[in-house]
Amino acid sequence: MCGIFVYLCIRMEMDIDNIFANHYGYYGSLGVETVKQQSAQYRQVEDVYQGRVVYELLQNAIDKAESKIRIELLCRDDGNYLIVANDGKPFTYGSNYDYRHGNTQRYDFQSLCSIATSTKSAMKDIGNKGVGFKSVFSLNDYVAIYTRGMIYPGAFSADVDFVIYNLFQTPESLSFVGADISRLLASVRAENVNWGIPGYYFPKRIDRRPEFIGDYFDKGFVTVVCVPVAPDKLDIVRNKISVLTNYQFYFIPTKASFKDKHILLETGGTGLTFHKVDIKQSDRVVSRRVSQKTVGLGRAAGIDVDPQAMVSVYFRPADSGSAQGSLYNYLPTEMMSLFKSIDINADFHTSVDRRHIVLEGDEPVGRYNRALLVECLQLAKDALEDSDILPESLFDWRYAEFAKTDIYADVIREVFLADFPSYACRVFCKRMKGNDRNNYDIFYQRFLFAGLDRCHSYNYSWFKDKVILTAEIMKKAGVRFLPDTPCASDNIFYRSESVDLSMPSSIPVEFTSYSVNHWRWDDFCTAAEIKKFENTSEVYSLYWQCRTDGSYGACSDAMSEEEQIELLASVAMLMAVEKDGYPDCAAWRFNTIYNDTSRTDDRARGAFALSTLFYKSKDRRYRPGQLLHKSDIDEEFIASIEEKIGKENLRPLLLKTGVSLNKYTYADLRIISSLGDGLEFIPPTGFKDRLNRDELWKNVRISLASTSLHPVKVNENYNFFHRWLRNDNNKSDFNALYVGNYAAMPEYYTGILASYLGQMVADGSRRSEIRRFYNKFYAALLERDIVLIKKGSDLMTGTTAAVFSVVSEESLLGDDVSLPIPLLYVSLSNANLSEKLRNRYLDVDVRLDEKTSPAMPDCGWDSVDNFLTDTDRQATALVKITQSRLTDTDYDNEESRRKYYEAFRIHTIAFHETLNVYGMIENNRYEIGSIPFMICDGVIHVGLADSEAQSRNNVAKAFSTLVSGGTRLADIFELVIFSTCYVSASDREAMLPMAEEDDELSDGCPPPMSVELPEPGYADYQILEPFENGEMTVTGYSSHNVSKSDGSGNYVSPAMQKTGYDGEGVVAGYIVEEFIKEYPDTEAQRDAICAINEFLSRNDMPSVGIEDDVYTRENIRNALWYTRGGTKPFDIVTLKDGKVRLIEVKSTRGNNILRFTKRETVLAAKYKENYEIYLCDLSRRIIRPLGNILPDEPILENDFYRIEPSGFEVVLKER
Repeated sequence: MCGIFVYLCIRMEMDIDNIFANHYGYYGSLGVETVKQQSAQYRQVEDVYQGRVVYELLQNAIDKAESKIRIELLCRDDGNYLIVANDGKPFTYGSNYDYRHGNTQRYDFQSLCSIATSTKSAMKDIGNKGVGFKSVFSLNDYVAIYTRGMIYPGAFSADVDFVIYNLFQTPESLSFVGADISRLLASVRAENVNWGIPGYYFPKRIDRRPEFIGDYFDKGFVTVVCVPVAPDKLDIVRNKISVLTNYQFYFIPTKASFKDKHILLETGGTGLTFHKVDIKQSDRVVSRRVSQKTVGLGRAAGIDVDPQAMVSVYFRPADSGSAQGSLYNYLPTEMMSLFKSIDINADFHTSVDRRHIVLEGDEPVGRYNRALLVECLQLAKDALEDSDILPESLFDWRYAEFAKTDIYADVIREVFLADFPSYACRVFCKRMKGNDRNNYDIFYQRFLFAGLDRCHSYNYSWFKDKVILTAEIMKKAGVRFLPDTPCASDNIFYRSESVDLSMPSSIPVEFTSYSVNHWRWDDFCTAAEIKKFENTSEVYSLYWQCRTDGSYGACSDAMSEEEQIELLASVAMLMAVEKDGYPDCAAWRFNTIYNDTSRTDDRARGAFALSTLFYKSKDRRYRPGQLLHKSDIDEEFIASIEEKIGKENLRPLLLKTGVSLNKYTYADLRIISSLGDGLEFIPPTGFKDRLNRDELWKNVRISLASTSLHPVKVNENYNFFHRWLRNDNNKSDFNALYVGNYAAMPEYYTGILASYLGQMVADGSRRSEIRRFYNKFYAALLERDIVLIKKGSDLMTGTTAAVFSVVSEESLLGDDVSLPIPLLYVSLSNANLSEKLRNRYLDVDVRLDEKTSPAMPDCGWDSVDNFLTDTDRQATALVKITQSRLTDTDYDNEESRRKYYEAFRIHTIAFHETLNVYGMIENNRYEIGSIPFMICDGVIHVGLADSEAQSRNNVAKAFSTLVSGGTRLADIFELVIFSTCYVSASDREAMLPMAEEDDELSDGCPPPMSVELPEPGYADYQILEPFENGEMTVTGYSSHNVSKSDGSGNYVSPAMQKTGYDGEGVVAGYIVEEFIKEYPDTEAQRDAICAINEFLSRNDMPSVGIEDDVYTRENIRNALWYTRGGTKPFDIVTLKDGKVRLIEVKSTRGNNILRFTKRETVLAAKYKENYEIYLCDLSRRIIRPLGNILPDEPILENDFYRIEPSGFEVVLKER
């Protein structure tokens, strides 16, 4: 028995030796040309497979393993090793393999020790290229293979271990072969020094197995590949091993030959955590048999395709290692999947290194691979929609996310293009559960838009059409296509702020803050009827509770009081987020229809809809808000509203809904007629009313008690209108209804006004009032084509189509003048005629009838004579004129003021007991009769009336006509000439005619720096101590006019400018001397100027500069005198005690009143610590620093109003 064992052992050793001898013998006999070709091929394979060693060894191990594989990095004292071991089929060897004729079976040894001659089948195995093993040489120059092999023929088991080298490039490295092949090697390297004898020609047997390798065999492994790892490659190997955990191996069991296998893959090693991965079937893998058409394409490409082959997709769990799905050929390639969280697998024909799959081009392999990819994508598409393929328990919206790549756009178009909108909607309807915003984001951003983006191929019109189609399908399907609202209403509004706007059920409105960051989202929203919530009016337009014609809904649909209170409270809720602010009056809705003639204006419809909302009245009936005063509303009802919205919001709500807070109401006549008596029930909402603006303006009424009037018939200033007074309580309402505003009134008012004026004119009892009215508003009425015409003693209304003339002599229009010529009932000069009155001017030469109108030599009216020569009183009148709004003449303009004073200077006055005149028209004399005044040939003729008061009025009208061409300024002249009229001295001084010596300052600006000016001295000025400012108390009110309404200050005459400029120069001289005392040398002065400029720059003000950097007194003065070069926010800037001082100089000539404009006031508050005021009295020769005496907070404000002065007046108390 022992002899047999010895015999067998000897025989086995002989067979093993024979295996290597046969191999050596064949490859040692190859011709040099063959060796060169295989050496070159070997080098190419080595380059291609760089970095693939772990994948390739794993692939080989999977093909062999039965139940376990181990991949491990060992770092030992004797070296570093990559170990790949498996427990599967023994490694096979053929001792009688016929290398020459190849008519015997190829064994594993013969395949491994060759190139591109794998024994594997594409139908059965994962790897079948026959070259991947050579990737081991990217880590070192050799690899050791330890096997518990099977020797054929005889089929006996034996431990066979061997080493394969990369390339033999020296004769010494081949010494173990036993044959002299140095000449062969020399010939190969002579052609290319990088070539050599391929290592697989001469695998070297290992006589002794290392102990650490034996440990693997003790654990049941049958093949161990050991690759030495160079130190510089350790991190690469660690990374390749750790990356394996990012991938899954569930596609392997989809291959028929692996169906029943369950392999445990362990990875880890030195510096790595060990991981265990099951290679087995998974319920996350969905497979489908490859179509016969695609099988045919593969065979046409020369590929051995398994007729039972499958395409598969794997739906990655959320905790999968990789963030991006991949394409697999059972093991991962380096190509990403079409979906971010779905792996795709098929029997793709890959590149030699298995990294890539050829999809492009028209070659057979490309067509086959593409067909497989299309089938994979179709399977994924079906699975996303069909819960029978992908159960609901496994579905995740991540699976619908397309990968961020365009390389598969053609494939995606082929699968999705035809029906993507309807398909996307089906997926949404079947898979969207709940209202998770993240799921909606994936659907819209990463599935719908990403899919369309890959389909449209830059056809933007197509893209838009498909987005719109998708929205329409989803809308029609009635699905919840937004996460934060049910989408059950036709009125969905988007607003970016996520604020809860819960609407009552009676208003079919929903709000969403959901948005998708995509350039086509607006198209989706438009098609889905999602409107941008740009203003609350869009929602208010749904609040109609009755129509503008007064009709309303049925009692059967009546709302409860609780529902109505909720409805009104919702208006207050919307008001809190609207942009327009709260209304200031109950009639505010009419402001919305004035300019916009659109019949679909939401703002107008919303405004009028709110005024139809019902309140419960104290008589327990229900009326729209526009019919009510606040005091009309039931107290319990209004208290319930207040409880819901807060007391501070009640007033704005009432005004918003048309409820009046004054004694008038502002309503539609049709609603007054229909609902004035109220209803016993609250009608439902839900109306849609088109606004007819003409009807709204026609039917608007202002009501007081039982009287209702159209706004045209109201004007508090004329007794032929209804004189309902405008006051602070109702002026905003009256303004909204254009009461008395004939220039801006709505067009529809024109006919009503013309008709009303016609009635008043026909009445004849208020003629003087009508004339006064027409004199003021003729221009506005003329624009509306309304004219008043006087013919003889008759007055009538008409249009510009009527026959009439225009005269400039106002006396011709008097009631006691009867000319047979129709005249416009207002006097106008030919130069002032508008286009509508062009060519209508009638030149009437009005002459004094000297026979019947002798002048009175002395009538005792000295005050009138004196006025013509008293420029102070003329200036007083001019102050009053400029403060009034009775003239459009700009008396700030020097030429206008010159003409004003010139008119008085060149005229004299004559009084007549009776002033009779006649008119010459085209050589015909017309008796005019007695008139109050006339001006001709430099004389002002005034007729004295029976009463002194009327005579005074005649004088005043004459002077008014003299300077303005009309009598509208008569009241002012009567006041100034015949009464005591007070204006401030400074205001009067500002209006005085300019002295000749000040002509060079008439442009109203300080002289430019280029003008040589005398150096203002300050040596003889007394420098007073600053005030000690204590607490201030209220003592009364100023009678002075501080400044204009815009805060810019009153007119500043050139004389006043010169006073101001001289005072600035005096103070500037003083400040310069103080500056030089504190900073005596040039370096200190330069540093001070730098500090000033830093402050000015920081506050966006122009800097100052020293001319030529020469620090003389003059240059310093020119720099610090800030306003010397033009208008600036303050006068002087300096640095004192290390702090920048902004100095405002107020110059006077004995006056104790200092005026500050709004701008100066604000500046003083802004730069409180830096701002200083200096008084320079040029008459008393004093300079007094006042500090910053202006209030800290010039504007006082609370939640309801603000107090904002237009300026300040500082009155210095004499001591």
